Amino acid sequence: MADDRATEKNRRPSPHDIDHLRERLRALGYLDAPVDRFVLGSATARSGAVRFALGAGLRVGLIAGLLLGISAAIALAVRAPGFIATRRDAIVMAAVLSAVFALVTAVAVAATVMAASWLARRSTTLTAARARRVAATAGIIVALGCAAYLTLWWTAAQDLFTGLTIGWNVVALALAAGVALLLAHAVSVVIQAALVRSTVTADISAGGLLSSRAFLAVFGLLLFAGSGALMATGAGRDRAPDAGAAPITVVPTGYALRVLAIDGFDLTIGQRLKADLPALSRLLDGAYLPLGSDAAPDPARDWTTIATGQPPEVHGIASLEARRAVGIDGRLPAARGGIVQSLLNAADLLRLTTPAIASGAERRVPAFWEVASAAGLRTAVVNWWATWPAPAGDDIVITDRALLRLDTGGELDAEIAPAALYEQLRARWPSMRSEAAERAAAQFGGIADPALRAVMTRSAEIDLLVTHIANRVDDQPLDLLVVYLPGLDIAQHNLLQAGAPSSVAAMRARVEAIEAYYRFLNGVVGMLMEPSPSHVDAAMLWPGRAGSRQGGMLLSGAPIDPAGTVCEDCPIGAAGTLLYLLGLPVADDLRWSSPQTGLVTREFNARHPVRRIPSYGAAATRPGARTGQPLDAEALERLRSLGYIR
Repeated sequence: MADDRATEKNRRPSPHDIDHLRERLRALGYLDAPVDRFVLGSATARSGAVRFALGAGLRVGLIAGLLLGISAAIALAVRAPGFIATRRDAIVMAAVLSAVFALVTAVAVAATVMAASWLARRSTTLTAARARRVAATAGIIVALGCAAYLTLWWTAAQDLFTGLTIGWNVVALALAAGVALLLAHAVSVVIQAALVRSTVTADISAGGLLSSRAFLAVFGLLLFAGSGALMATGAGRDRAPDAGAAPITVVPTGYALRVLAIDGFDLTIGQRLKADLPALSRLLDGAYLPLGSDAAPDPARDWTTIATGQPPEVHGIASLEARRAVGIDGRLPAARGGIVQSLLNAADLLRLTTPAIASGAERRVPAFWEVASAAGLRTAVVNWWATWPAPAGDDIVITDRALLRLDTGGELDAEIAPAALYEQLRARWPSMRSEAAERAAAQFGGIADPALRAVMTRSAEIDLLVTHIANRVDDQPLDLLVVYLPGLDIAQHNLLQAGAPSSVAAMRARVEAIEAYYRFLNGVVGMLMEPSPSHVDAAMLWPGRAGSRQGGMLLSGAPIDPAGTVCEDCPIGAAGTLLYLLGLPVADDLRWSSPQTGLVTREFNARHPVRRIPSYGAAATRPGARTGQPLDAEALERLRSLGYIR
């Protein structure tokens, strides 16, 4: 009992000691500055060491949360553009991150103060000079960490704030150094005060490194210089193409371009069935450009890589599946395995996050049709992955949610652009639906197995609806038409999910159904790509989720040389070659797609040499009409039913 009383007496300073401490802190100058008076609000109270540590920690945490939370929200908007989709998202995330930074800082400071107080009470060698060194060291560590964080944030923010001058960068780095010094001084003062409280009889003198104006000035200059060096190295940043785009001029080639993307297509099967595929044979006999990927299949990521000519870490679409936090409209890509995936799963169970689908708002760089549109060409894209929400303007964009909106009805939520096209398609939708169902049934109605027949007819109906829409958007001549057909990939994936066939006859039925689908696609190609001397036709044939990781692009038309060669030492991709065929300059920063001039005739190459510009810039952010009810839940359910997500 006596020991407990002694401990309590040591823990709670007497009123005489507190009054003496208040006067000493004021004499040392620690209660002169407003920041010092704020963070030391509990230092002069008649409270124990624990209460002082918690109070000081909360006060420093409030400062850190206010200073770092907002910058962290902006950093998140830069590093994950699709996550901060609206102004409300930015406000919510700034508040949440401010609270997180405040809590973490408060706990860290409180724990440090309690540890320092505990050691001070038990130390027989703690001198005033050593106390000042301990406090200064803690503050310097905080300053270095804070300056590094703010510099890395500003480096990343170059993708968001365009046209920055050297003056703006100087101001930003000076502000980072100032914030770092402020937090460092606050931490140093709190720890110094804690040590003074614990050794109230020690003969200490005023000051300390982080209370010296001369030292702060020199240290601030060093932080500024170090931040500048860190920003110059670009540390911690995957550099995307420069947000500022050079003017894009067109040198007309005299040819329009039709691009058909067929997911799940196996070139080996296509060559074997070539005699039965007259429309596809024209493309199979043309020039061949190999397209490959080493990563696990993901349709949204793969097709965005093809469309942009950039790797996923640059274009921003990491996966089809994403997450949306409660109260936030934006999305974060889903993690694949590891502790992050476990945390996201736990957040789903707690209803803090919900599954979502990757969207075009997350894409940081333009697709090849957007480059063409920016140059003044008339373009249309139908059913490509991660094109929702459609941008405002005259571009024809039938997004990956358009079929769902046409089925559901109601007001647009940016599924189709321009908005006037929606009413035209909606009026024709019943007849288009009926025609697609009849043709799919005629093609696959003879399959005996009802489950197999249902898979094939449903896949065919989707491709036919996409085809009918594509044939109705070009009332006026288009310079570029892009159409994506998912049916073959959906059919093959569902057949694989059904498990091994029960007999040889069942296996033969599946193989025959897939071959029948290739013949069906031949008819679709004939509908979309009727031979024309004024067009260059390109078919992107991708293996999808059921095949190898090797695909290809087939090219046919007057300027195409079927015996042409591909530059094996160049980054091979579709986007650069397609833009070159349209008469557009090719960006130097296309990492995965250089123009393959060996695939065109010498005459075309001589008349249209490759032109270069530094960059196409960042993806344009032009939100379209979003007055209708979002179809997030319906889109998720449809993708589950088609086997894209679980």
